[in-house]
Amino acid sequence: MNKYIKQYARQNALVAILVIICAGLQSGTSALLAFATNAIVDKQYQQFFFWVFVNLFCWCLLFVMNYITETYQEKTIQDMDSAMRADLMARADSYNRFHHHNESYYISGLMNDINLVNIKIYKNFYALIQLIGLLIFSSVTIIFFQWKLIVLTLILGVISIYVPRILNRKTLKSANVVRQSNEEALNEYSETVQGVDTFNGLNQSASILDRIKQASGKLKVSNVGYARTNAEIESLSGVISRISQTALLLYTGILIIQGETQIGTLMSITSLAGLFFTSTEGIGTLVTTIKGNMNLFEKFTNDEKMDKGDALPAIYSEQTVLAFENVAYAYANHENSIQNISFNIKANQKYFLTGPSGSGKSTIFALMLQHMQPTAGKIHYGIDLEELIYIPQKPTIFSDTIRYNLTLGHPYMQSEIDDVLKLTNLYEDFNHLDENIDTVLVDGGTNISGGQKQRIALARTLLTQPKYLLLDEATSAMDPINEFDILKKIYTLPDVTLVSIIHTSNQQVLNLADEILDMGEMRK
Repeated sequence: MNKYIKQYARQNALVAILVIICAGLQSGTSALLAFATNAIVDKQYQQFFFWVFVNLFCWCLLFVMNYITETYQEKTIQDMDSAMRADLMARADSYNRFHHHNESYYISGLMNDINLVNIKIYKNFYALIQLIGLLIFSSVTIIFFQWKLIVLTLILGVISIYVPRILNRKTLKSANVVRQSNEEALNEYSETVQGVDTFNGLNQSASILDRIKQASGKLKVSNVGYARTNAEIESLSGVISRISQTALLLYTGILIIQGETQIGTLMSITSLAGLFFTSTEGIGTLVTTIKGNMNLFEKFTNDEKMDKGDALPAIYSEQTVLAFENVAYAYANHENSIQNISFNIKANQKYFLTGPSGSGKSTIFALMLQHMQPTAGKIHYGIDLEELIYIPQKPTIFSDTIRYNLTLGHPYMQSEIDDVLKLTNLYEDFNHLDENIDTVLVDGGTNISGGQKQRIALARTLLTQPKYLLLDEATSAMDPINEFDILKKIYTLPDVTLVSIIHTSNQQVLNLADEILDMGEMRK
């Protein structure tokens, strides 16, 4: 939290000043009750009306200040939210660092976790400042009316603040459970929505509701548990606050009976005691809530460092991009394992990675990209891991123009765009459209074919002039003619190292590569 509060220190300081002004006005209106009451008791009617109108003016000013404070407070929170989102997605500049977590981790962070931070931390932080202000102003006002009251007030106040903190650990545990449950539920909902066609195709539509209900049930348990913990804190604080207010009023009444203070003091003490003990009650609760939810910031401030892999030993040529040395990997169920895999990828060479389904081709790519670590052997790198550019079989298409999907907002020259469109056989496809490449693609590209989506992914990658490319069946949705023509073009690019997973027995296609990495042969 400190990072973002400091990053927007000026804005937060202004919010704090506004909040404290509101606290002072609120305490002032309570003090004015005593002046008005004493004036009417003493039959000083002019003074009575004066204090009533001053009180009304203070209330109007308080409402104006509250409006200004809440508006500026929300603006400051949104600025801090933007900074948090930027920190979370900063790891997206690294494919491997980004994929250290699943998509739900980021989606939950960008929305759910930030909403929780806003509600449980930022807004409570500002409320805490206001309550501290109320505590100070009400204490000073109580001393002004009758100093004997302040000793009892402070003792009861300390009890109100510190007793609820015994539940700190329980709150922290509940907050962790809620955060994890939100991520798991989001992942479950996302997978279920994506799998609707699968369920319906197998006449198992009832399973859709079963999965949603199961995920919702787990989410319900964690949220109810968290609400129960908060209710315990609020109930404990409330009981202490009401007992304290009653004790202070009784003592004020005794002082009036003894003639040590005026009856108007009772009116103000009633209001001030409410402010004071509401503040102490709130401070204890808010401190517990804020501390219990501080773990939410871990996702935004944890700068994860990824292993860059082993450097190339001297036995390898300087031209080696990466090398597998007796690499093995076994899944937890011991299926689809690979062992004793060794090969070198050399600069500017072109490779096809082939083999039957289940032979470990995708595992090889995952190991190259460090999505998983080998259980035996070593992978050596002659380049920075971040230089490996990966194109998946199913690329992401944004609901935006074709131009944006190609450039991702980068200001490329039109000639550069035309070159990659021709290289991927898209130039003619889009040239006949009314808006050309300014045509908007909808719903993730439902208005273009699967092959065109793959060609867009290739084109936007080629725009960046990559040196090291991994294609994971990135041409599988293309028709055979386009696939061969495009592979022929990119496999002749002189300064690109290329490894492509491909399923084909077409020798004309296979002849495009400098070397075939056959999983069937390497696994023997």
